[in-house]
Amino acid sequence: MPETKILIVEDEAIVAEDIHNSLQSLGYIISAVVSSGKEAITKIEGNRPDLVLMDIVLKGDMDGIEAASQINSRFNIPVVYLTAFTDEKTLERAKLTEPFGYIVKPFEDRELHSTVEMALYKHKIESRLKESESWLSTILRSIGDAVVVADVEGNIQFMNDVACSLTGWKREEGIGKTLAGIFNIVNEETRKKVEDPVTKVIRKGKVVGLANHTLLISKDGTEIPIDDSGAPVRDEKGNIIGIVLVFHDIIERKKAEEKLKKSEKRYRSLYEYALSGLYRSRISDGKILLANKVAADMLGYESVEELMKEFKFSEAYSLERRQELLRTLEQQGSASDLEIRVTRKDGKKVDLIISARIYPEDGYIEGAMIDITDKKRLESQVQQARQMESIGTLAGGIAHDFNNLLMGIQGYTSLMLNDLDPGDDHYNKLKSIEKQVKSGAELSAQLLGFARGGKYDVKPTDINKLLKKSAEMFGRTKKEITIREKYASDLWIVEVDRGQIEQVLLNLFVNAWQAMPDAGDIYLETSNVVFSRSHAKPHEVKSGEYVRISVTDTGIGMDEETASRVFDPFFTTKGVERGTGLGLASAYGIVKNHGGMINVYSELGYGSTFNIYLPAVDAKVEQILFYDEEEVKHGREEVILLVDDEKVILDVGEELLNALGYKVFLASGGNEAIEIYKENKDKINLVILDMVMPGMGGGETYKVLKSINPDIKAMLSSGYNISGEAAEIMKHGVNDFIQKPFTMTKLSHKIRNILEKK
Repeated sequence: MPETKILIVEDEAIVAEDIHNSLQSLGYIISAVVSSGKEAITKIEGNRPDLVLMDIVLKGDMDGIEAASQINSRFNIPVVYLTAFTDEKTLERAKLTEPFGYIVKPFEDRELHSTVEMALYKHKIESRLKESESWLSTILRSIGDAVVVADVEGNIQFMNDVACSLTGWKREEGIGKTLAGIFNIVNEETRKKVEDPVTKVIRKGKVVGLANHTLLISKDGTEIPIDDSGAPVRDEKGNIIGIVLVFHDIIERKKAEEKLKKSEKRYRSLYEYALSGLYRSRISDGKILLANKVAADMLGYESVEELMKEFKFSEAYSLERRQELLRTLEQQGSASDLEIRVTRKDGKKVDLIISARIYPEDGYIEGAMIDITDKKRLESQVQQARQMESIGTLAGGIAHDFNNLLMGIQGYTSLMLNDLDPGDDHYNKLKSIEKQVKSGAELSAQLLGFARGGKYDVKPTDINKLLKKSAEMFGRTKKEITIREKYASDLWIVEVDRGQIEQVLLNLFVNAWQAMPDAGDIYLETSNVVFSRSHAKPHEVKSGEYVRISVTDTGIGMDEETASRVFDPFFTTKGVERGTGLGLASAYGIVKNHGGMINVYSELGYGSTFNIYLPAVDAKVEQILFYDEEEVKHGREEVILLVDDEKVILDVGEELLNALGYKVFLASGGNEAIEIYKENKDKINLVILDMVMPGMGGGETYKVLKSINPDIKAMLSSGYNISGEAAEIMKHGVNDFIQKPFTMTKLSHKIRNILEKK
């Protein structure tokens, strides 16, 4: 006999003692015997019994019916009434408390025993039913689509939050109403009412979907384009007892489709969002006993029937993870948010989140699963992007300081070259030094590119022309490589720094060439694509129109691990003698800084494809002009204020400017520059201003100088590329920018262009 605790509530001491003895003889445990309703509630609060035997007529302010009502609502403990009264009025009052049985005094032990056992069994069944209903309700409420359940008459039995939001009806308003009353659907083109889903599902007896161009008219009159399906709910005998209607808002999809129709040649990208898959599986081997179509699609099967026939969880993922799930279910009864990797019918691996509940007495597990394969991949990409951004900050700082050091070397080299005849013995040696400085500056530029350095010379550009020009230049030096081109004729315009994008393309060409030691082909292709908001967000780019540049080689390819690290700084498979590991990292930083993204697809032995996506703009292509910088341009004794916190820059800068024919004021910081400018503003023709200085930086200094003289002419100078604050300052009147290290020739051209511009 199970250890069942029973509380006796009886105000007749002799009757109470008799019941006590009978229950004990039947093997029950008596938790207490009390004589009033209030005392019964107090006892239950301290030690909850499994069942209460309650006399209906009790002395005091609270009779048995009122006490039972509180016990039912507060504690969910089954109550069996003891009564010597069977009048109709008393029974009607008692029914309202939903008792689990009646025993009319006097009674036999056999009657008492059967009534108690039936009450305990009924309570157990009802508790399990409530748990199951709560679990199913939780699943349905969590589904991303709207879900409505109705009976065969069309009366609504359940609505989840999404359904309430789309229809405009609150749950308490909708339950009990007819589906036709709240699910008002019409054909978008004809405006005719669409057939009631209840009627349609019952008539066809299978899953049905709405026709295209269906509009849901919500309670407030809002028209929402939807896509839906209705499925029959059947009892164990196969009889239809209701329907489940699942629908979702397709307004974003409609907007995208309308936008794509503007151009017949635009590429379309369709993304299918995974929904929850519901299933029932056998405990012993994981064979699917029941499932919805979503589960079948998720696991790669064409139908639920095929899934039930062929699929077993025991064969689809690791034994260790399955045993872990079974242990959890056996110990806790349910499990949630368990991640597993399953093999689909086609052999592909998918990552799933499983929530499940076990029914050991019935031999099966019921649960829901969500496909998180894409989510995990995107999370990995975002994590990589953030990690690279942190490393990029460090790389940018190193490049800035390195460029300042190179500036000192370049400056003094330029001064010595300026004083020497080309025939001098030291002239070629100094030219070699200058060449090495240039190589160092190119390495620094790669660091700055990886650090997502700024875009300076940004202009609307036809990528087809830029790509063709870069490919021609590369092709001249690598005759063993065949370049095959396929450019979109209606390609959109992008706004880019041509020099930086050319650097990206060159890095990709070199990478492809090194992957094909025995010659091969490079395929170049451009096209227009449109990113939806849901696709753009995980990649940290804006939704909208993009231009795609695809660079594919027929080289050795990469395995998954190598491909996942290809954009990491200083990662290389070529050895230190053949590369720094900065080329692709730099390309990554430059593309990201242009508001785009770059990714790679590769298989070992089958080559690699790099795809670059750059945001399109509505603008006309600007002609980009170049000028000859071979000849030094001298000044006419104009006065220049040079501002920099590095002493070596001030020293070499002063000598360079003097050699070019300028008079010079020097300032080692912002405050000193402001004082000098206040005293000499009528004399100073140009300010060359370093951006990064302790205390008052270049941006703040420029703002103060401009407030003193709104017509001031200024040029920014920095070891960084243009970015952040510097890019903003350029928009407010700064005439030009020069990046360290720079040659005397380049400096002379920049200065003359500013001073001679009207």
